[in-house]
Amino acid sequence: MLREIKHSCGHIETYQIPHGKFSRMKKFYQERLCKECWKAQEQEKEKLAKESNARAGLPKLMGAHNSIPGAELIRYDFFKFVADNAENLKEKGEPFQIAVDLLRSKQNASWWHAHKRERFVHLFDVAMDHAAHQMRLKALRPEIDQRLRELHLVPLSGSTK
Repeated sequence: MLREIKHSCGHIETYQIPHGKFSRMKKFYQERLCKECWKAQEQEKEKLAKESNARAGLPKLMGAHNSIPGAELIRYDFFKFVADNAENLKEKGEPFQIAVDLLRSKQNASWWHAHKRERFVHLFDVAMDHAAHQMRLKALRPEIDQRLRELHLVPLSGSTK
């Protein structure tokens, strides 16, 4: 049955609503913006996220043209989470800045979309693990270089190369 419902934005739209579900569907639609107002609101959010990310010095995202605005919003929300929780996250020690730099360097829009369902705490912990690994490699670099210098390369017998 076709029914007209007034949205929270004041616009009226017509919906095909099955018999017996009108009261529940009416409440659902009345609490939400109409499709056009919702699209305008989302575009405004994406625009603000892009501007904020640019002001924060984040690199420009690359990827499919239609996926970039959504990725900007995901990235904005993530770095807002980091800023809001900076005191707690800084307690994690020296790898904090390395992890932030690693995530700031992510320029592929598809990477941000692939990780949008992950909790930001988990995503940051993965980056912290990567940062700790980088620190261990940096600490081991002199020993690795020394062992490489000590290696003696011996040609294989019978090789003509």
